[in-house]
Amino acid sequence: MQITMISGQDLKFLLKKRGISQQQIVPDLQVPQPSLSRYLNDVVKMPAELLVKIAVLGGLSINDLIDDPGLSRGHLKISKSPEDKLAEPTNHVLNSKGSIDRRVD
Repeated sequence: MQITMISGQDLKFLLKKRGISQQQIVPDLQVPQPSLSRYLNDVVKMPAELLVKIAVLGGLSINDLIDDPGLSRGHLKISKSPEDKLAEPTNHVLNSKGSIDRRVD
């Protein structure tokens, strides 16, 4: 079985399902909005580090990032409802350098 990461288009779809816009996450990603748009539209291959940062900001799990060839676009599995995912506390934050840190409360 080959595991591949989801496409930028599918990631954009998952973010949209959660009510998260590109404009909301672009400041934390430290990536120009036009570049983010090119990644999410699969014009340019997205670096894995950026994919992980977007996942953290969007409350996505690793399961959400794995492409299942049996699924067609528009029918992606979401591990939990968007409301449940957004309501869960996260212990990860992006630091000022754009890297992911564990939150210490």
